[in-house]
Amino acid sequence: MLIDFKLSNFLSYNEEQSLSMQASKIRKNSERLHICNQYANNIKLTKCCTIYGANASGKSNIVSSFSFARKFIINGFPSGYTNKYFRLADNKDIPSHFSFDLLINESIFRYEFSVSLSKNVILSEKLSEKVKDLSILLFERDLISDSFTVGEYFKKQQSIDKLTMYGNDSLFDKLTLFLTIINRSNAKMFSENPELIILLNIYNWFAHSLKIREPSLLSSNKPIFTEDNLPLISKIMRLLGTGITSIHLINVSTEYVKNALPADFYESIIDKLHKSNTKALIRSNYTEPTITASSTNEYYMFKIDRNNKIHISTIEFQHENNMTNFGLIEESDGTMRILNLLEILLDNDNCTFIIDELDRSLHPKLTTEFMKMYLSLAANKDTQLILTGHESRIVAEELLRNDEINFIIKNPNGASIMNPIEQFNLRSDKSTYKALFDGDIKEISPKIDTSEIETSINYHSVT
Repeated sequence: MLIDFKLSNFLSYNEEQSLSMQASKIRKNSERLHICNQYANNIKLTKCCTIYGANASGKSNIVSSFSFARKFIINGFPSGYTNKYFRLADNKDIPSHFSFDLLINESIFRYEFSVSLSKNVILSEKLSEKVKDLSILLFERDLISDSFTVGEYFKKQQSIDKLTMYGNDSLFDKLTLFLTIINRSNAKMFSENPELIILLNIYNWFAHSLKIREPSLLSSNKPIFTEDNLPLISKIMRLLGTGITSIHLINVSTEYVKNALPADFYESIIDKLHKSNTKALIRSNYTEPTITASSTNEYYMFKIDRNNKIHISTIEFQHENNMTNFGLIEESDGTMRILNLLEILLDNDNCTFIIDELDRSLHPKLTTEFMKMYLSLAANKDTQLILTGHESRIVAEELLRNDEINFIIKNPNGASIMNPIEQFNLRSDKSTYKALFDGDIKEISPKIDTSEIETSINYHSVT
């Protein structure tokens, strides 16, 4: 689970800003908190974080920062980020820093790295365990001084020797994080050195537990639209008033899908399937490897069988008990959005989901009903949801704890500033909705001068 995320000098964020999932002392809806008392860590975590703010305040940039870090950790330095530092100041040569505090198997770890975006190089990287006020180092990599240090966390000499070898070799690669390097095809190393599995667990949180829902094409090893799930999903869609009465999987040709998807994306899926099948075939309980490709208006489920033959299916819909089938692209934007969000409700893997503009294309009532369902289900699992949006009904209906609400503003220099609503110490009898949206807290109210706008329009019309 995510505890805290910090970033600096990235997009509209200049000095370090923090997004925290740590719960305060308020008692409201305490049943849906995750409480960790093990290993001397007394910590309570929320399972929801909402981020409000005016247009262009920096909400989407928080999502982009998570996305950048995830891509970096999984695939190496992403392309296209050389000018993504904070450009409203002379920050070109200032490091961009990213830090994650994570709860892994009820222990707290901090993983952090610094990069020079303008030069496309890694500057430093560090992983440590947090126990009360102590910081226990796992490894530290400094590419400025070309040094790699294995910390006191590891006790076995074999583990220390392995890390030292990989760490020293990594000093020649300024585009790939050590966490990425150590997890490349090292299954045997982890089985022979169980003490090192923590490095795999940290990597897997980013690769598999951190799920960022963006309009772009995404791939996943976990299909949602399976034959087992379709009756339930069809029922949910009907109860939500979409008009959909049934959903079906239909086969599509590889040639059709190959033409529909970007070539490199398609080839990467096929390559992963073949590699997964090689491993699956030597197991006693063989299961066909599956990968899904999905976006706002596309969904394909890829399977590979024992003979290495690829099978691809997609979903089609029937409405109002009519037997006519409709493709996903023929459905409304709202229906597509609901289907995209259903994974959060159905997921049982305790993931951290990040969604930009939850309310996009959704009726306000659907948005609040989705939140009610999520928050109710969250009491029984450790899924987390971080979302941005403008839908104020979520706050007006008192669905959230105050420590689940954040507001972003821009300071006079154009930098985005994260404001947890808790810092304003609202009175217990004060409506959070009124404070946020009726101007009670002037610092976070959008400054809109309608009279000046009207005057300017009238002047322009006259001239």
